[in-house]
Amino acid sequence: QFSISWLIISEAIILSIVGGIVGIAGASVFLDLQTITIGNEGLALAFIPSFSVCLKGFSLSLFLGFVAGAYPAWLAGKQSIASNLRTV
Repeated sequence: QFSISWLIISEAIILSIVGGIVGIAGASVFLDLQTITIGNEGLALAFIPSFSVCLKGFSLSLFLGFVAGAYPAWLAGKQSIASNLRTV
């Protein structure tokens, strides 16, 4: 039962890693091609990607992937392999 849960958690984490990398790469390319600033009363704030922001975004992606896969893994771990395959 543990192997099914581990398989589902692993899939969720792998998908979140891929999604995090694609998201960071897409945002970096977009911000390199387009200059985005927010201005108010003479103060302009530019969006500049930094390593710490990318690391926080990637960490959030991993966390959300784990959280999103935890409940389905728990449900699948409570049932037998045969009953899980019958429901597919």
